[in-house]
Amino acid sequence: MKDFGQRLRQLREERELTQAEFARLLGVEGILVSRYERNINVPSAETAIRIAAVLRISLDELLAGKKENDDPIKIRHPELLERFRLVDQLPKKDIDAAMNVLDAFVARHEFSDVAARRFKQAG
Repeated sequence: MKDFGQRLRQLREERELTQAEFARLLGVEGILVSRYERNINVPSAETAIRIAAVLRISLDELLAGKKENDDPIKIRHPELLERFRLVDQLPKKDIDAAMNVLDAFVARHEFSDVAARRFKQAG
């Protein structure tokens, strides 16, 4: 497990989680995440299972770097994924309302990007 710490850090950073945020999601002290990433400590089997669950990866990927291709959707933020799961359980009319809100956020972001590019070109 020589590369474990480096792999853990990469996986955490890909999801844009700080060590403190990641530790909170795992239910451990922040210093422990740092120690895992520096290969000072090795997580217990229980903690490794929680790490894999929070990162939405298999234990094989966490421990050996072997990726599974059965999850085509990669969401970087575990809390966002959890909220999507909760919304998915709502009645259809509430799901439709949530989709409208999401569409509005995406449209606002896309509009801001286009406006910024045009302003930059004009300037």
